[in-house]
Amino acid sequence: MILIIDTSKLIINISIFIIDISNLVIDISNLVIDISNLVIDISNLVIDISNLVIDVSNLVIDVSNLVIDTSMSSKILSLMSHLFNMFVKQVAEHCDTSDMPVQTDLSSN
Repeated sequence: MILIIDTSKLIINISIFIIDISNLVIDISNLVIDISNLVIDISNLVIDISNLVIDVSNLVIDVSNLVIDTSMSSKILSLMSHLFNMFVKQVAEHCDTSDMPVQTDLSSN
């Protein structure tokens, strides 16, 4: 016995297979995700930054509104200058300068 199946006229029509999701609504208003017992194990976390490249070619730092308060540093410099002058004066008072020539014409320097 020989069975012959003619498939030349076999047509499977799937052209009308449509899933309509235009009115699909997913209500997540009462969705609760409990993460109270969530544990993230990062003990073996390895972050490889060996090939990390940070491109700062277009970096712009805006310092147009930068204000540097130098009032304290100028006071410190003034105090240091005053202390240095007092030190020089004290050293000069305790040095014997009797055998040193006295220069009166300061314009020759």
